[in-house]
Amino acid sequence: MLVNKSYLYFSIYISLCICGITNSYGQPTIPITTPVDYPSFQIQHTGQTEEGFIFLTTTSTSGIEYSIILDNLGNTIYYKEHLGKDLKVIQDTLLGYAESDKYYLMDTTYTIVDSIECAKDRNTDYHDIYFKQNGNPLLLCYDWIADVDLTYLDPSFTDQGVVKDYYIQELDIATKDLLYEWTTLGVLDYADNKHLTNYANFLINYIHMNSVSETMDGNILLSLRKFDEVTKVSTIDSSIIWRLGGNNSDFTFINDSLGFCSQHDAQELPNGNILLYDNANYTSNKPRVVEYELDMNAMTATLVKEFENNYILSADNQGNVQYLDNGNYFVCWGGVNLANPNVTEFNPAGQKVFELFIDSALTYSGMSYRAYRFMWGTNFPTLIEKSLDKDDILFLNYPNPFSSNTKITFYNHSYGNVTIDIRDMSGKRIKTILNQKKTFRDSQYKLRWEQFKSRDIYSYVEYERQHTHAKDYSRISRTPFLSS
Repeated sequence: MLVNKSYLYFSIYISLCICGITNSYGQPTIPITTPVDYPSFQIQHTGQTEEGFIFLTTTSTSGIEYSIILDNLGNTIYYKEHLGKDLKVIQDTLLGYAESDKYYLMDTTYTIVDSIECAKDRNTDYHDIYFKQNGNPLLLCYDWIADVDLTYLDPSFTDQGVVKDYYIQELDIATKDLLYEWTTLGVLDYADNKHLTNYANFLINYIHMNSVSETMDGNILLSLRKFDEVTKVSTIDSSIIWRLGGNNSDFTFINDSLGFCSQHDAQELPNGNILLYDNANYTSNKPRVVEYELDMNAMTATLVKEFENNYILSADNQGNVQYLDNGNYFVCWGGVNLANPNVTEFNPAGQKVFELFIDSALTYSGMSYRAYRFMWGTNFPTLIEKSLDKDDILFLNYPNPFSSNTKITFYNHSYGNVTIDIRDMSGKRIKTILNQKKTFRDSQYKLRWEQFKSRDIYSYVEYERQHTHAKDYSRISRTPFLSS
């Protein structure tokens, strides 16, 4: 299915004051109403990007954070103000994010439809969740273990440490029953932390597991940040199959004398290579993306790709890399210094084709925990300014592509003159199917257009409500038609 290159916006227009606005790169923007503390974005295009929307989660020194979906020009498609992390597409019709020791799943209307947390009353770690081919989630979990004697690491260390140990759990997505569990407790040695620090009696995290994924052979790949190690674990007998990097590496690095350090987001690519984001702490390297080809006979890890950004000299926390369908690499640099790009997309040759900057002014640090590019299934999201019960919503019409059975559904929150138009790609009005002043307050309505003509080409449905108390303002929402 091909997607008509029309985007979905939900915004408040001030009709006399906002025409012709462009951002600092001269690209047209669609003005929308966002909070005063909302970050701004700047985009640079230098080549062919993959299709899709940009998903990120901003961080702020004020404690106000947003999960955000942007289009390729930096226009906001959706945002949610909360202390969440890692907004991403889970399946074609599901989004997921982490907040308050749970993962929440949202449908295409941004309604929470499910939540997932670790079994056995273990703590759910926000760093990652991965959905296996069978549809079940892999979760990172942890417990705090008290009275741990750490003097074997160093005589000056505490003999009453409270240490974080990790678990990997697979849950049945329907019943939430525990199907598999693997633990670091008694398996990994804290001495393999290559940068040991005496934390005295504070809560101690000597492992810092920050990513989990499934390998093509059905086993599990883990990133152990403070071990500088990527670990493959068997789902059959829970044994460690191999270790890459760190003190106990089973592989010799080729073309990469320093190896990686304090990494994030390890994953196996379709060709069997291992891809990760190397924060490069404690080394002379810059933050970088590295891809290794593993030779299981010679037990070597050959560096076959390496992407850096000359502007970024350090990024000691956060970040990820996503391998895209067209062969591009979508990189979030994580904890970058102010005024540096937060996201870069590279083509397979290592050339930059896209960069995104998060405004570092005011309270924003210019950081995102992770960032992704997703098509968001075959549906385009609807911008929701605050919550479903406070704003107007024009839902994606269904069925889509448009037919005589398609229903146009909208939710109206306030009084006003409601207009619904069908428009073509140029914005020309094809048909006005509703133009009424009715009491639509706090109600959802469905319309079916009986005069649909299959020979015509339709680009999007446009909903507009003119406020009764201020003629200068109107609320406009658009959803695209998909062409088969």
